[in-house]
Amino acid sequence: MYDFWLHTRPGVERCRMHTQVLCLTRYAGESTARRVSGAWAALSAACHHHGYELGPTAGELRALHDEVRVLTGRLSPVPPSL
Repeated sequence: MYDFWLHTRPGVERCRMHTQVLCLTRYAGESTARRVSGAWAALSAACHHHGYELGPTAGELRALHDEVRVLTGRLSPVPPSL
C-alpha cells in the first residue's frame, strides 16, 4: 500500500497500517477497504497465533496470498504492463 498512498495521498504512507486501512474507504472504496481489512486481520492472526491454536493451513495461506495479489492490483497506482 506504500505506493498507493505515495501517489494518492502523500504522507499517509508513513502512518501506521491500521490508520492506512481506515483511510482506504474514502480513497479506494468501501468494498476494497473491507477486503484489505479482512486480509490484514487474517495475516496478522496467522503470524501471531498462540501455541495452543492451530496455525493456518496451506490452503488458507494460498487463499490469503491470492487475495493480497488481487488487492495489490486494485491498489496499484500504475496499471500493470502487458
